[in-house]
Amino acid sequence: MLTPIDTNMSNGLSKILLVYISLLFVFIGGLLPSMVKAAGTASLSLVSSKRTYTVGDNFTASVILSTGGVSINAASATITFDQSKLSVVSVARSGSVFTLWAEEPTFSNSQGIISFGGGLPTPGFSGSGATLIRVAFRAKAAGQTAVRFSSGTVLANDGKGTNVLAGLGSLELTIAAATAPPSTPIPAQPERAPTTTPAGEVPVAPVIVSRTHPDDSRWYKNTTPGFIWELPTDAKGVSVSTDQNLEGDPGTKSLGLFNFYTAKEPLKDGVWYAHVRLSNSRGWGATGHYKIAIDTSPPTITSAKIVSEAARARAIEFSTTDKLSSTDHVAIMLDGEEIATAASSPYTLPSLSAGNHVITITAVDKAGNKGAEDLYLSIIGAEPSVITVRNILPTILALLLAIILAVVFVVWYIHERHHRKVILTELAKTRKELKGMSQKLRALENKLKTNANNTNLNAPPAKTQSQNVPPAKP
Repeated sequence: MLTPIDTNMSNGLSKILLVYISLLFVFIGGLLPSMVKAAGTASLSLVSSKRTYTVGDNFTASVILSTGGVSINAASATITFDQSKLSVVSVARSGSVFTLWAEEPTFSNSQGIISFGGGLPTPGFSGSGATLIRVAFRAKAAGQTAVRFSSGTVLANDGKGTNVLAGLGSLELTIAAATAPPSTPIPAQPERAPTTTPAGEVPVAPVIVSRTHPDDSRWYKNTTPGFIWELPTDAKGVSVSTDQNLEGDPGTKSLGLFNFYTAKEPLKDGVWYAHVRLSNSRGWGATGHYKIAIDTSPPTITSAKIVSEAARARAIEFSTTDKLSSTDHVAIMLDGEEIATAASSPYTLPSLSAGNHVITITAVDKAGNKGAEDLYLSIIGAEPSVITVRNILPTILALLLAIILAVVFVVWYIHERHHRKVILTELAKTRKELKGMSQKLRALENKLKTNANNTNLNAPPAKTQSQNVPPAKP
Protein backbone atom coordinates (compact mmCIF):
# COMPACT_ATOMS: atom_id res chain seq x y z
CA MET A 1 0.00 0.00 0.00
CA LEU A 2 1.38 3.39 -1.04
CA THR A 3 1.96 6.02 1.59
CA PRO A 4 1.03 9.69 1.08
CA ILE A 5 4.65 10.32 0.10
CA ASP A 6 4.49 7.63 -2.62
CA THR A 7 1.20 9.04 -3.91
CA ASN A 8 2.67 12.53 -4.09
CA MET A 9 5.69 11.22 -6.05
CA SER A 10 3.42 9.40 -8.55
CA ASN A 11 1.19 12.44 -8.98
CA GLY A 12 4.24 14.65 -9.51
CA LEU A 13 5.66 12.45 -12.26
CA SER A 14 2.26 12.21 -13.96
CA LYS A 15 1.94 15.99 -13.93
CA ILE A 16 5.43 16.36 -15.40
CA LEU A 17 4.54 13.87 -18.15
CA LEU A 18 1.27 15.65 -18.97
CA VAL A 19 3.01 19.03 -19.08
CA TYR A 20 5.71 17.66 -21.39
CA ILE A 21 3.20 16.03 -23.74
CA SER A 22 1.13 19.24 -23.85
CA LEU A 23 4.21 21.30 -24.68
CA LEU A 24 5.15 18.78 -27.39
CA PHE A 25 1.70 19.05 -29.00
CA VAL A 26 1.82 22.83 -28.81
CA PHE A 27 5.25 22.78 -30.44
CA ILE A 28 4.15 20.47 -33.26
CA GLY A 29 0.85 22.35 -33.72
CA GLY A 30 2.68 25.63 -34.05
CA LEU A 31 5.26 24.08 -36.33
CA LEU A 32 2.93 22.49 -38.86
CA PRO A 33 1.55 25.75 -40.29
CA SER A 34 5.05 27.11 -40.69
CA MET A 35 6.05 23.79 -42.24
CA VAL A 36 3.31 24.09 -44.84
CA LYS A 37 4.23 27.70 -45.53
CA ALA A 38 7.92 26.98 -45.68
CA ALA A 39 7.30 23.99 -47.91
CA GLY A 40 7.13 24.41 -51.65
CA THR A 41 3.58 25.43 -52.54
CA ALA A 42 3.99 27.40 -55.78
CA SER A 43 3.52 25.94 -59.24
CA LEU A 44 4.23 26.90 -62.85
CA SER A 45 2.01 25.53 -65.58
CA LEU A 46 1.44 25.88 -69.32
CA VAL A 47 -2.09 26.33 -70.62
CA SER A 48 -3.76 26.92 -73.97
CA SER A 49 -7.39 27.15 -74.97
CA LYS A 50 -7.31 23.76 -76.73
CA ARG A 51 -5.22 20.61 -76.77
CA THR A 52 -5.71 19.78 -80.47
CA TYR A 53 -4.59 21.93 -83.37
CA THR A 54 -4.14 21.52 -87.10
CA VAL A 55 -0.94 21.89 -89.05
CA GLY A 56 -0.64 25.55 -89.96
CA ASP A 57 -2.61 26.79 -86.94
CA ASN A 58 -1.27 29.58 -84.78
CA PHE A 59 -2.09 29.34 -81.09
CA THR A 60 -1.03 30.87 -77.80
CA ALA A 61 0.23 29.09 -74.70
CA SER A 62 0.54 31.03 -71.46
CA VAL A 63 2.86 30.43 -68.51
CA ILE A 64 0.67 30.54 -65.39
CA LEU A 65 1.86 31.07 -61.81
CA SER A 66 0.03 29.96 -58.66
CA THR A 67 1.77 30.77 -55.38
CA GLY A 68 -0.25 28.56 -53.01
CA GLY A 69 -0.78 31.41 -50.55
CA VAL A 70 2.90 32.38 -50.32
CA SER A 71 4.01 35.88 -51.31
CA ILE A 72 6.65 35.67 -54.05
CA ASN A 73 8.72 38.31 -55.82
CA ALA A 74 10.60 36.47 -58.58
CA ALA A 75 10.38 33.48 -60.91
CA SER A 76 12.38 32.08 -63.78
CA ALA A 77 12.08 29.04 -66.03
CA THR A 78 13.39 27.28 -69.09
CA ILE A 79 10.82 25.66 -71.41
CA THR A 80 11.51 23.09 -74.11
CA PHE A 81 9.48 22.13 -77.19
CA ASP A 82 9.84 19.82 -80.18
CA GLN A 83 11.07 22.10 -82.94
CA SER A 84 10.14 19.50 -85.57
CA LYS A 85 6.45 19.91 -84.75
CA LEU A 86 6.26 23.42 -83.31
CA SER A 87 7.89 26.76 -83.91
CA VAL A 88 7.68 29.89 -81.79
CA VAL A 89 6.32 32.94 -83.58
CA SER A 90 6.76 35.37 -80.68
CA VAL A 91 7.08 35.63 -76.92
CA ALA A 92 5.23 38.48 -75.20
CA ARG A 93 5.26 39.76 -71.63
CA SER A 94 2.31 42.13 -72.03
CA GLY A 95 -0.25 41.54 -69.31
CA SER A 96 2.33 39.87 -67.09
CA VAL A 97 2.12 40.18 -63.31
CA PHE A 98 5.87 40.88 -63.36
CA THR A 99 7.15 44.43 -63.81
CA LEU A 100 10.90 43.78 -63.60
CA TRP A 101 12.86 41.49 -65.91
CA ALA A 102 16.27 40.09 -65.04
CA GLU A 103 16.08 38.01 -68.23
CA GLU A 104 13.87 39.18 -71.05
CA PRO A 105 11.70 36.38 -72.51
CA THR A 106 13.66 34.84 -75.39
CA PHE A 107 13.35 31.78 -77.62
CA SER A 108 15.39 29.68 -80.04
CA ASN A 109 13.61 27.62 -82.68
CA SER A 110 16.85 25.87 -83.59
CA GLN A 111 17.32 24.61 -80.02
CA GLY A 112 13.66 24.36 -79.03
CA ILE A 113 14.10 26.51 -75.92
CA ILE A 114 12.21 29.38 -74.31
CA SER A 115 13.55 31.14 -71.20
CA PHE A 116 12.61 34.07 -68.98
CA GLY A 117 13.26 35.54 -65.56
CA GLY A 118 11.25 38.30 -63.94
CA GLY A 119 9.90 39.67 -60.71
CA LEU A 120 8.27 42.55 -58.92
CA PRO A 121 9.07 44.65 -55.86
CA THR A 122 7.81 44.18 -52.30
CA PRO A 123 5.16 43.21 -51.23
CA GLY A 124 5.41 40.79 -54.15
CA PHE A 125 2.53 38.72 -55.44
CA SER A 126 0.30 36.12 -53.84
CA GLY A 127 -2.48 34.45 -55.78
CA SER A 128 -3.34 31.98 -58.50
CA GLY A 129 -3.82 32.01 -62.26
CA ALA A 130 -1.35 34.86 -62.87
CA THR A 131 0.08 35.15 -66.38
CA LEU A 132 3.86 35.51 -66.62
CA ILE A 133 4.45 35.33 -70.39
CA ARG A 134 2.51 34.37 -73.52
CA VAL A 135 4.10 32.25 -76.25
CA ALA A 136 2.68 32.25 -79.79
CA PHE A 137 3.29 28.89 -81.50
CA ARG A 138 2.75 27.65 -85.02
CA ALA A 139 1.93 23.98 -85.63
CA LYS A 140 4.39 22.58 -88.20
CA ALA A 141 3.86 18.83 -88.40
CA ALA A 142 1.24 16.28 -87.37
CA GLY A 143 1.70 14.07 -84.32
CA GLN A 144 1.75 14.08 -80.52
CA THR A 145 4.01 16.62 -78.86
CA ALA A 146 4.46 18.46 -75.59
CA VAL A 147 5.75 21.74 -74.24
CA ARG A 148 7.53 21.20 -70.91
CA PHE A 149 9.52 22.99 -68.23
CA SER A 150 13.09 21.75 -67.99
CA SER A 151 13.80 23.89 -64.92
CA GLY A 152 12.29 26.66 -62.86
CA THR A 153 12.38 28.64 -59.64
CA VAL A 154 9.82 30.66 -57.70
CA LEU A 155 11.35 32.76 -54.93
CA ALA A 156 9.46 33.76 -51.81
CA ASN A 157 9.33 37.38 -50.71
CA ASP A 158 10.79 36.42 -47.31
CA GLY A 159 14.10 38.26 -47.41
CA LYS A 160 15.92 34.97 -48.05
CA GLY A 161 14.84 34.16 -51.57
CA THR A 162 13.51 30.74 -50.53
CA ASN A 163 12.60 28.63 -53.53
CA VAL A 164 8.96 27.64 -52.93
CA LEU A 165 8.42 25.93 -56.28
CA ALA A 166 6.63 22.61 -55.78
CA GLY A 167 5.48 21.61 -59.26
CA LEU A 168 6.11 22.17 -62.96
CA GLY A 169 3.32 21.38 -65.37
CA SER A 170 3.40 20.49 -69.05
CA LEU A 171 1.20 21.04 -72.08
CA GLU A 172 0.37 17.89 -74.05
CA LEU A 173 -0.76 18.62 -77.61
CA THR A 174 -2.09 16.80 -80.63
CA ILE A 175 -1.28 18.25 -84.05
CA ALA A 176 -3.67 17.01 -86.73
CA ALA A 177 -2.83 16.89 -90.40
CA ALA A 178 -4.25 19.73 -92.42
CA THR A 179 -7.16 18.91 -94.67
CA ALA A 180 -7.59 20.55 -98.01
CA PRO A 181 -10.23 23.27 -97.81
CA PRO A 182 -13.29 22.66 -99.94
CA SER A 183 -12.93 24.36 -103.26
CA THR A 184 -15.23 27.26 -103.89
CA PRO A 185 -17.46 26.32 -106.78
CA ILE A 186 -17.21 28.64 -109.71
CA PRO A 187 -20.67 29.69 -110.77
CA ALA A 188 -21.47 27.96 -114.00
CA GLN A 189 -22.51 30.20 -116.81
CA PRO A 190 -26.24 29.67 -117.11
CA GLU A 191 -27.81 29.07 -120.44
CA ARG A 192 -28.99 32.15 -122.27
CA ALA A 193 -32.28 33.15 -120.78
CA PRO A 194 -35.10 33.03 -123.28
CA THR A 195 -35.99 36.68 -122.66
CA THR A 196 -36.47 39.35 -125.22
CA THR A 197 -36.51 43.10 -125.09
CA PRO A 198 -39.71 44.77 -126.27
CA ALA A 199 -39.35 45.92 -129.82
CA GLY A 200 -37.85 49.34 -130.21
CA GLU A 201 -36.61 49.55 -126.59
CA VAL A 202 -33.26 49.32 -124.85
CA PRO A 203 -32.69 46.50 -122.28
CA VAL A 204 -34.26 46.89 -118.86
CA ALA A 205 -32.08 46.97 -115.71
CA PRO A 206 -30.86 43.41 -115.10
CA VAL A 207 -31.79 41.58 -111.88
CA ILE A 208 -28.49 40.64 -110.19
CA VAL A 209 -28.08 37.72 -107.80
CA SER A 210 -25.04 36.26 -106.02
CA ARG A 211 -24.18 32.71 -105.09
CA THR A 212 -21.33 33.84 -102.83
CA HIS A 213 -23.34 36.56 -101.08
CA PRO A 214 -26.95 35.39 -101.58
CA ASP A 215 -28.59 37.73 -99.02
CA ASP A 216 -27.91 41.39 -99.66
CA SER A 217 -29.06 42.25 -96.13
CA ARG A 218 -26.40 40.11 -94.43
CA TRP A 219 -22.69 40.50 -93.78
CA TYR A 220 -20.06 38.15 -95.23
CA LYS A 221 -16.33 37.68 -94.79
CA ASN A 222 -15.78 36.51 -98.34
CA THR A 223 -13.91 39.32 -100.13
CA THR A 224 -14.29 38.05 -103.71
CA PRO A 225 -18.01 38.12 -104.49
CA GLY A 226 -19.50 36.70 -107.67
CA PHE A 227 -22.67 37.83 -109.49
CA ILE A 228 -24.95 36.52 -112.21
CA TRP A 229 -27.82 38.00 -114.21
CA GLU A 230 -29.98 37.14 -117.19
CA LEU A 231 -29.13 38.13 -120.75
CA PRO A 232 -31.91 39.05 -123.16
CA THR A 233 -31.74 37.37 -126.54
CA ASP A 234 -30.92 40.63 -128.32
CA ALA A 235 -28.12 41.71 -125.95
CA LYS A 236 -25.02 43.08 -127.67
CA GLY A 237 -22.82 44.23 -124.76
CA VAL A 238 -22.31 44.15 -120.96
CA SER A 239 -20.71 46.75 -118.70
CA VAL A 240 -19.86 45.87 -115.04
CA SER A 241 -18.32 47.76 -112.11
CA THR A 242 -18.10 47.55 -108.29
CA ASP A 243 -17.78 50.47 -105.92
CA GLN A 244 -19.20 51.83 -102.69
CA ASN A 245 -21.71 54.13 -104.40
CA LEU A 246 -25.31 52.98 -104.29
CA GLU A 247 -26.09 54.80 -107.55
CA GLY A 248 -22.84 53.91 -109.33
CA ASP A 249 -22.74 53.63 -113.13
CA PRO A 250 -20.47 51.15 -114.96
CA GLY A 251 -20.52 53.27 -118.11
CA THR A 252 -21.19 52.35 -121.70
CA LYS A 253 -17.98 50.53 -122.57
CA SER A 254 -18.81 46.91 -123.30
CA LEU A 255 -16.59 44.28 -121.67
CA GLY A 256 -18.07 41.49 -123.79
CA LEU A 257 -21.17 39.39 -123.76
CA PHE A 258 -21.44 37.38 -120.51
CA ASN A 259 -23.86 36.86 -117.62
CA PHE A 260 -21.58 36.35 -114.58
CA TYR A 261 -18.76 38.28 -112.96
CA THR A 262 -16.29 37.70 -110.06
CA ALA A 263 -14.35 40.51 -108.42
CA LYS A 264 -10.81 40.54 -109.75
CA GLU A 265 -9.28 41.76 -106.48
CA PRO A 266 -10.39 41.21 -102.89
CA LEU A 267 -12.70 43.94 -101.69
CA LYS A 268 -11.94 45.82 -98.47
CA ASP A 269 -14.25 45.76 -95.48
CA GLY A 270 -17.39 47.80 -95.89
CA VAL A 271 -20.54 48.03 -97.99
CA TRP A 272 -20.08 47.63 -101.75
CA TYR A 273 -22.34 47.63 -104.77
CA ALA A 274 -22.20 45.77 -108.06
CA HIS A 275 -23.50 47.65 -111.11
CA VAL A 276 -24.48 45.99 -114.42
CA ARG A 277 -25.74 47.56 -117.68
CA LEU A 278 -26.77 45.81 -120.88
CA SER A 279 -26.99 47.10 -124.45
CA ASN A 280 -28.69 46.06 -127.66
CA SER A 281 -28.88 47.46 -131.12
CA ARG A 282 -30.90 50.39 -129.85
CA GLY A 283 -28.47 51.44 -127.11
CA TRP A 284 -27.67 51.01 -123.41
CA GLY A 285 -30.32 50.22 -120.88
CA ALA A 286 -30.76 51.11 -117.19
CA THR A 287 -28.30 49.98 -114.49
CA GLY A 288 -28.98 47.12 -112.08
CA HIS A 289 -27.46 47.28 -108.57
CA TYR A 290 -26.62 44.66 -105.90
CA LYS A 291 -25.41 45.30 -102.34
CA ILE A 292 -22.49 43.37 -100.80
CA ALA A 293 -21.57 43.82 -97.10
CA ILE A 294 -18.06 42.59 -96.24
CA ASP A 295 -16.55 42.31 -92.75
CA THR A 296 -13.31 40.40 -92.18
CA SER A 297 -12.35 41.99 -88.86
CA PRO A 298 -13.07 39.92 -85.74
CA PRO A 299 -14.98 41.47 -82.87
CA THR A 300 -12.99 42.81 -79.95
CA ILE A 301 -13.45 41.63 -76.38
CA THR A 302 -12.94 44.94 -74.64
CA SER A 303 -12.98 43.49 -71.11
CA ALA A 304 -13.00 40.07 -69.53
CA LYS A 305 -12.48 39.29 -65.86
CA ILE A 306 -13.37 36.97 -63.03
CA VAL A 307 -15.72 38.80 -60.69
CA SER A 308 -16.39 36.25 -57.94
CA GLU A 309 -14.16 33.67 -56.34
CA ALA A 310 -16.19 31.40 -54.11
CA ALA A 311 -14.72 28.07 -53.06
CA ARG A 312 -15.86 26.25 -56.19
CA ALA A 313 -17.83 28.76 -58.28
CA ARG A 314 -16.58 31.43 -60.61
CA ALA A 315 -18.48 34.14 -62.46
CA ILE A 316 -17.04 36.13 -65.33
CA GLU A 317 -17.94 39.46 -66.86
CA PHE A 318 -17.15 40.50 -70.42
CA SER A 319 -18.00 43.09 -73.03
CA THR A 320 -17.47 43.11 -76.80
CA THR A 321 -17.52 45.51 -79.71
CA ASP A 322 -17.53 45.18 -83.50
CA LYS A 323 -17.21 48.17 -85.79
CA LEU A 324 -19.07 46.85 -88.81
CA SER A 325 -21.46 43.92 -88.57
CA SER A 326 -21.78 43.97 -84.72
CA THR A 327 -21.49 41.04 -82.34
CA ASP A 328 -23.92 38.21 -83.01
CA HIS A 329 -23.24 35.96 -79.99
CA VAL A 330 -20.62 35.00 -77.40
CA ALA A 331 -19.53 31.41 -76.74
CA ILE A 332 -17.76 30.14 -73.62
CA MET A 333 -15.30 27.25 -73.54
CA LEU A 334 -13.91 25.64 -70.38
CA ASP A 335 -10.68 23.69 -70.81
CA GLY A 336 -11.34 23.26 -74.53
CA GLU A 337 -15.00 22.19 -74.22
CA GLU A 338 -17.85 24.49 -75.18
CA ILE A 339 -20.21 25.09 -72.25
CA ALA A 340 -22.27 27.97 -73.66
CA THR A 341 -23.12 29.01 -77.21
CA ALA A 342 -24.95 32.28 -76.47
CA ALA A 343 -23.70 33.58 -73.15
CA SER A 344 -24.52 36.91 -71.61
CA SER A 345 -22.50 38.84 -69.04
CA PRO A 346 -22.14 38.09 -66.19
CA TYR A 347 -21.87 34.34 -66.75
CA THR A 348 -21.62 31.81 -63.92
CA LEU A 349 -19.32 28.88 -64.60
CA PRO A 350 -20.08 25.36 -63.44
CA SER A 351 -18.36 23.98 -60.34
CA LEU A 352 -14.65 23.61 -60.99
CA SER A 353 -12.36 20.80 -59.90
CA ALA A 354 -8.97 21.38 -58.34
CA GLY A 355 -6.22 22.38 -60.76
CA ASN A 356 -5.56 24.91 -63.51
CA HIS A 357 -8.36 25.93 -65.86
CA VAL A 358 -8.62 27.94 -69.08
CA ILE A 359 -11.79 29.89 -69.83
CA THR A 360 -12.04 31.02 -73.44
CA ILE A 361 -14.51 33.76 -74.31
CA THR A 362 -15.23 33.82 -78.05
CA ALA A 363 -17.21 36.63 -79.65
CA VAL A 364 -18.71 35.95 -83.09
CA ASP A 365 -19.89 38.80 -85.30
CA LYS A 366 -22.63 38.66 -87.89
CA ALA A 367 -20.14 37.90 -90.64
CA GLY A 368 -18.85 34.84 -88.78
CA ASN A 369 -15.56 36.37 -87.63
CA LYS A 370 -14.34 35.31 -84.21
CA GLY A 371 -12.37 37.09 -81.51
CA ALA A 372 -11.27 35.28 -78.37
CA GLU A 373 -9.83 36.07 -74.96
CA ASP A 374 -8.50 33.57 -72.42
CA LEU A 375 -8.84 33.78 -68.66
CA TYR A 376 -6.77 31.58 -66.40
CA LEU A 377 -7.51 30.45 -62.89
CA SER A 378 -6.30 27.81 -60.46
CA ILE A 379 -8.30 25.93 -57.85
CA ILE A 380 -5.88 24.90 -55.13
CA GLY A 381 -8.03 24.50 -52.01
CA ALA A 382 -8.88 20.81 -52.50
CA GLU A 383 -5.51 19.69 -53.70
CA PRO A 384 -3.10 18.06 -51.27
CA SER A 385 -0.11 20.23 -50.52
CA VAL A 386 3.03 19.18 -52.29
CA ILE A 387 5.99 19.20 -49.93
CA THR A 388 9.60 18.87 -51.00
CA VAL A 389 12.33 17.53 -48.73
CA ARG A 390 14.64 20.39 -49.61
CA ASN A 391 12.22 23.00 -48.31
CA ILE A 392 11.17 21.21 -45.11
CA LEU A 393 14.49 19.68 -44.05
CA PRO A 394 14.79 22.02 -41.03
CA THR A 395 11.25 21.14 -40.03
CA ILE A 396 11.95 17.41 -40.39
CA LEU A 397 15.04 17.78 -38.18
CA ALA A 398 13.01 19.68 -35.58
CA LEU A 399 10.36 16.97 -35.55
CA LEU A 400 13.01 14.26 -35.24
CA LEU A 401 14.54 16.16 -32.32
CA ALA A 402 11.12 16.40 -30.68
CA ILE A 403 10.57 12.66 -31.17
CA ILE A 404 14.02 11.87 -29.73
CA LEU A 405 13.31 14.05 -26.71
CA ALA A 406 9.97 12.33 -26.27
CA VAL A 407 11.63 8.90 -26.40
CA VAL A 408 14.30 9.99 -23.95
CA PHE A 409 11.65 11.30 -21.59
CA VAL A 410 9.62 8.08 -21.83
CA VAL A 411 12.76 5.98 -21.14
CA TRP A 412 13.66 8.24 -18.24
CA TYR A 413 10.12 8.04 -16.91
CA ILE A 414 10.05 4.24 -17.15
CA HIS A 415 13.45 4.05 -15.50
CA GLU A 416 12.36 6.40 -12.74
CA ARG A 417 9.20 4.41 -12.13
CA HIS A 418 11.19 1.19 -11.98
CA HIS A 419 13.79 2.79 -9.70
CA ARG A 420 11.03 4.18 -7.48
CA LYS A 421 9.39 0.77 -7.36
CA VAL A 422 12.68 -0.82 -6.29
CA ILE A 423 13.18 1.86 -3.63
CA LEU A 424 9.65 1.40 -2.37
CA THR A 425 10.12 -2.37 -2.26
CA GLU A 426 13.37 -2.03 -0.30
CA LEU A 427 11.77 0.53 1.98
CA ALA A 428 8.84 -1.78 2.65
CA LYS A 429 11.26 -4.65 3.34
CA THR A 430 13.29 -2.49 5.71
CA ARG A 431 10.16 -1.33 7.45
CA LYS A 432 9.09 -4.94 7.86
CA GLU A 433 12.48 -5.90 9.25
CA LEU A 434 12.50 -2.92 11.60
CA LYS A 435 9.02 -3.84 12.75
CA GLY A 436 10.17 -7.38 13.43
CA MET A 437 13.21 -6.15 15.32
CA SER A 438 11.01 -3.79 17.31
CA GLN A 439 8.73 -6.64 18.22
CA LYS A 440 11.71 -8.77 19.30
CA LEU A 441 13.09 -5.92 21.39
CA ARG A 442 9.76 -5.45 23.13
CA ALA A 443 9.53 -9.21 23.77
CA LEU A 444 13.06 -9.22 25.20
CA GLU A 445 12.30 -6.20 27.36
CA ASN A 446 9.19 -7.91 28.75
CA LYS A 447 11.19 -11.06 29.39
CA LEU A 448 13.85 -9.13 31.29
CA LYS A 449 11.21 -7.46 33.40
CA THR A 450 9.59 -10.84 34.19
CA ASN A 451 12.96 -12.38 35.17
CA ALA A 452 13.73 -9.48 37.44
CA ASN A 453 10.44 -9.84 39.25
CA ASN A 454 10.95 -13.56 39.76
CA THR A 455 14.42 -13.02 41.26
CA ASN A 456 13.10 -10.63 43.87
CA LEU A 457 10.44 -13.10 44.97
CA ASN A 458 12.89 -16.06 45.55
CA ALA A 459 15.58 -14.14 47.57
CA PRO A 460 16.01 -15.01 51.52
CA PRO A 461 14.73 -12.43 54.02
CA ALA A 462 17.27 -9.87 55.18
CA LYS A 463 18.79 -10.03 58.78
CA THR A 464 17.79 -7.33 61.32
CA GLN A 465 20.28 -5.30 63.35
CA SER A 466 19.34 -6.94 66.65
CA GLN A 467 20.19 -10.30 65.27
CA ASN A 468 23.62 -9.27 64.19
CA VAL A 469 24.69 -7.61 67.52
CA PRO A 470 26.42 -10.06 69.90
CA PRO A 471 25.05 -10.31 73.50
CA ALA A 472 26.69 -8.17 76.19
CA LYS A 473 29.15 -9.76 78.61
CA PRO A 474 28.22 -9.98 82.37
